[in-house]
Amino acid sequence: MKAEIVWLFAGIQRAAVRVAHGQAEGLGVWFQVFWLAVIFGTVAVYIMRPVRAR
Repeated sequence: MKAEIVWLFAGIQRAAVRVAHGQAEGLGVWFQVFWLAVIFGTVAVYIMRPVRAR
């Protein structure tokens, strides 16, 4: 999960640079949808592992 957060911040920084250079107008919807899926997917895996181990 730590690596996912690092990549999230890297993506935000990259988008901020692109906006500052006038190459983009924001993060876009894809960014939020993708990272929410990644984070919640990881949380779901960590929740399901102990449940299945019982």
